[in-house]
Amino acid sequence: MARWTPAWFAAGLGMLFLALILMAMGHGVPRAAWEAGESRAILHLLAVGWIGTLMIGASLQFVPVLTAVPVTLAWLSPVALGFWSGGALSLALGFWHAWPGAFTLAAVLLAMAAAMALAMLAPCVARALARVPMALLLALSLAGMAATVALGVAFALGRAGLVPLAPGPSLRLLHGFLGLGLWFTLGAMAVSFQFLAMFGLAPQPPRRSLGALTALAAAATLAALALPAAGPRPMLVASLAAVALYLGTGARMNRQRKLKKPDISLRGGLWAAATLGPAAMVLVAAALAGSQALTLAGGALLLLGWLSGLTLAFIPKIIGFLTWIEVFGPRMGRAPVPPTAALTDARRIASGLALWALGAAVLAAALAFGLARPAQGAALLLLAGAGIIAHETWAVRRLAHLPPDPLSAPPRILQITL
Repeated sequence: MARWTPAWFAAGLGMLFLALILMAMGHGVPRAAWEAGESRAILHLLAVGWIGTLMIGASLQFVPVLTAVPVTLAWLSPVALGFWSGGALSLALGFWHAWPGAFTLAAVLLAMAAAMALAMLAPCVARALARVPMALLLALSLAGMAATVALGVAFALGRAGLVPLAPGPSLRLLHGFLGLGLWFTLGAMAVSFQFLAMFGLAPQPPRRSLGALTALAAAATLAALALPAAGPRPMLVASLAAVALYLGTGARMNRQRKLKKPDISLRGGLWAAATLGPAAMVLVAAALAGSQALTLAGGALLLLGWLSGLTLAFIPKIIGFLTWIEVFGPRMGRAPVPPTAALTDARRIASGLALWALGAAVLAAALAFGLARPAQGAALLLLAGAGIIAHETWAVRRLAHLPPDPLSAPPRILQITL
């Protein structure tokens, strides 16, 4: 078990709330230009501060499960968390105020944090490559993380004036693909497969499907690297094929699951996965039409609908499971223990996920049509939905939904103690 997973999740949620509050106040697109510093600051709070933090924290928990190899150098986790959080905030400040020093600090902190995360995760994946089908997918996701951070560090140092780099559209598109497409989406695909198998009692994804998905992701990556010469079409075709294969494989696993009535976290995860298809199609249409508005709308569906929706659906379940193991695992067979579902309030989680889904859809539409007021309203919906999920996650850690039990003292908030 990853002891610091709750702390990673808490830090990511803090970044999410900061970004959403700024959006609700009217900052960022569509009121401000896409190239404006505040727009870029909010984007990186969401991508690096929110999803990046959650992706690393979830990977520290799930990669050992997927590979059956324990994390090495686990003591680096809180150090990496501090560096990553500081780097994300410094990056946002650098964009917002155009501070060269903030960009330099962000580059150093994020590079060091990523190196620590890779030092913990890469050995697990490397030792499992020959025997675990999912390991190739995870390896490609980690390669995406390394490339994304390396390119982002170069961009930050360029903005700080320390290296002569002024990235053009192709290089920025590559950066976005490596982060949102390769690192985040492949990692989310792997975690969602394992989540469905573990908590939905579904079969593991077929080896052939995982191999084909990895091959398509690798092809899309090669096409992205060849963007200046080949254009976006090869990358788009390979990416769409990978998304279609993932959704088809997930749909078959869902039909074969033995859990007849999925809980709210599983249903929320299935909804989030369903938004990946529309997000991909909107982004393809945006690339072919050269439409910035459609790019923003598709990006909102990808970042907030697919990645954030999946994350928010899984957080209460993951924290509930870890908390149950921490508190009640030692009592199994010796005293009565509650079911894991008793630690959560399904109705409140459902209301939070519903508000989030509505907010993501409204925001995507507002960005597509350049409507500032609806975008602010959507940010408020997103803020309300995320607030409910965060409150429920806190309640899970405090055992707030269980009757008082002197033998079941609430666990620590930010650390798993075993």
